[in-house]
Amino acid sequence: MIFLNDADLAKIRQQGWEKHHDFRGQAVVVRESFLGGKHRLAQRRDGRCIFLTDAGLCRIHAEFGLDAKPLTCRMFPLQLVPAENVTHLTVRRCCPSAATEQGRPLKEHLPTARSLAQEMGRTNRSHTPPKITPRLRRDWPDASRVLAALRKIGTADSLPLIRQLQVGWQFCALLDQAKVASFDQRRFGELVDVLAAGAPEEVAEVFRNRQPPSYSANQLFRQVAADYLRLHPRCVAEAEKGSRWKLARFAIKMARGKGNTPSFYSEFPPTTFDDLEKPLGALPEEVYRPLNAYFRASLTSGYFALINRSAWSLTESFRALALTYPLALWMLRYTCGAQPPTPEAMAEIVGAIDRGQGYARLAGRGHRWRIGALERMGEIPRLIAWYGR
Repeated sequence: MIFLNDADLAKIRQQGWEKHHDFRGQAVVVRESFLGGKHRLAQRRDGRCIFLTDAGLCRIHAEFGLDAKPLTCRMFPLQLVPAENVTHLTVRRCCPSAATEQGRPLKEHLPTARSLAQEMGRTNRSHTPPKITPRLRRDWPDASRVLAALRKIGTADSLPLIRQLQVGWQFCALLDQAKVASFDQRRFGELVDVLAAGAPEEVAEVFRNRQPPSYSANQLFRQVAADYLRLHPRCVAEAEKGSRWKLARFAIKMARGKGNTPSFYSEFPPTTFDDLEKPLGALPEEVYRPLNAYFRASLTSGYFALINRSAWSLTESFRALALTYPLALWMLRYTCGAQPPTPEAMAEIVGAIDRGQGYARLAGRGHRWRIGALERMGEIPRLIAWYGR
């Protein structure tokens, strides 16, 4: 989602898009909620920005130039992640070059990022800390302690990514259960360290006895997968008559999970839902590299928890992030069919996952409920282990 400050909003209104023949009858700017709140650029049904063309170009840039774009768009693919009194810099992996780690090193972009951060008012400004669990909000030092623990777990070179995510999930589950309302900062920090140290011992059984997810969990999982597939760069929703009916048929077929997979405005190789349940087996390291880099960057910067999901707690945000691992490998099966998976295919999937962070359907109440339902079923670690085969 592209949020607008007052200057951005004034620019968009001065550009007169309501008079443009391609945008008549369409809102190009919407409020974040029915009760008001911040303004943001409107999105199409598939989650793409209202101004993004099928060729991936910006209409604002094309017609009015770079400086006419909102600040966030001028920053792209750089991403500012505001924390307590510091702002972290990372890159958006929905940029193809960033997904494959091409281009200049991040540190070379610091002067540009600092200049835009000042323009955004993101320097030397304190931000409200996120909730730690759905029922617990504490000050920034405690939230930062939890973020640091998740960062350490999720970037430990001694464990493969699939294990890191299981350990992180277990840490979050233990933290949700802890009764810490009366703890001072020192005791809370000690508890976080103890839970992080003990979490690895709790996940071995998931891998010793991998079981497929339950029918209900797989239905929810495919609903989430359908939302992410809509953000895949090779899925372009058609604006023709009957496209809503096609979208409805796609959703119904995804919910049933039987027979051939629907194409959804794409040219993916044919496959079946049964094939999507088969093990991928050992893949070359370079296939996993874009996915590993995405998780490392998201955990290092706090991007997964501090951008576009302000109502979510840290533990909820981590579960949503962890779920994108089996989703990525499910989509790899879906988009490659019988063809060997490639780093390029994984980079496209990483782009879709990254776009999901700013997609209203994957940042709102409905998706939060689905994550919570899968957690209550105890299915998130099972999904990670099953599709990680």
